[in-house]
Amino acid sequence: MLLPIDYGYFDKSDLEAFSPVKVGKFTVPAIVYSLFIAYDASKFTSNAPNSWADVWDVQKFAGRRSLMAGTWASDGGTFEAALMADGVEPSKL
Repeated sequence: MLLPIDYGYFDKSDLEAFSPVKVGKFTVPAIVYSLFIAYDASKFTSNAPNSWADVWDVQKFAGRRSLMAGTWASDGGTFEAALMADGVEPSKL
């Protein structure tokens, strides 16, 4: 059984400010996360990676990578990052 959420107890705009997921009559976004590129700045003084394509460019940026693996990979954005590295626009994911 679902009951409508009583938004009278808090400001609904607080939820919408931090999430692209809209609040609904029966739903509230519960998990918000991000996937980002991080690197050791001391290793790249003038030409640092700045795109997902750079993450996969092992010739230009040699070294180890760490990405989410296993069943969580598809939920964690790894596939989306790979598609953006291949030139797919985020709005087309």
